[in-house]
Amino acid sequence: MWWIITIGIAAVCFIIVLIFGAVDGVRNPHKYPNHLSDEEKRRQAHREKRQNNS
Repeated sequence: MWWIITIGIAAVCFIIVLIFGAVDGVRNPHKYPNHLSDEEKRRQAHREKRQNNS
């Protein structure tokens, strides 16, 4: 019976970690460059180009 509780707790913790990871990804998209949209990649390249020129 104890293993049902253990699996339930692990599942709840896993879901919480997924939610916090999703929130972090939304707030800090620059941390995860492989998942940026094409428009965001274009903006990031433009920012880097402007920084290199100044």
